[in-house]
Amino acid sequence: MIFGVFFHSHDQTLDVLSNGSGLLVTRGFSQEYELEADDFGWKYLVAANIDPHGMIEMFQKLKAFDVRSKTANLLPQAFSSHPALDKRIARLERRWKNLPDKSGFRPLAPLDGKQP
Repeated sequence: MIFGVFFHSHDQTLDVLSNGSGLLVTRGFSQEYELEADDFGWKYLVAANIDPHGMIEMFQKLKAFDVRSKTANLLPQAFSSHPALDKRIARLERRWKNLPDKSGFRPLAPLDGKQP
């Protein structure tokens, strides 16, 4: 809305710029929220004594799917509501590297209900 006030024009050429600017700003906030969600998810997993490395593995699987299905990089990152998977993986791998104790996590039952 603020961009619309400053970039409004009678011939509507600057209106396109204002709408695009607003989109980029809101997408940026959305990406920040997603990174914050990653951080909180990591903290909750560690606090619950659940191996947080599963988050990294999940993002790696999503990245592999994107590569296989050729959907990666179809949209410029600035327009994406989520951060790039490479960025998310790298951030979580740094957290994993800095995790003081990487053992003793509680084993989780498989989703199919069968015990390992």
